[in-house]
Amino acid sequence: MRSSESASGRLRITLTREERLTVLRELRPSADVRTQLELESSRPREIWITTDEADELREQAAEVLQRSGFDSEYKATALGRLLEQLMDKLFTG
Repeated sequence: MRSSESASGRLRITLTREERLTVLRELRPSADVRTQLELESSRPREIWITTDEADELREQAAEVLQRSGFDSEYKATALGRLLEQLMDKLFTG
């Protein structure tokens, strides 16, 4: 799903449970974003973040992707594919 922007400049992004857990485990979200991500649900969940928060998380995901997202043959691992998916959702243009 694509993200959308509110009048307040915050982005609405829908994340799966697996994506939310990956952000919590692998990245360093702001306190506000962490609170939204920690709400337990097995269903996809919408979160609201600023463009700066999205950009920061995208940069962090790119760093983790380079460090841990590929196997010895440079093929994306399960974590790598998930991080690429997150990066697409967090792209603000």
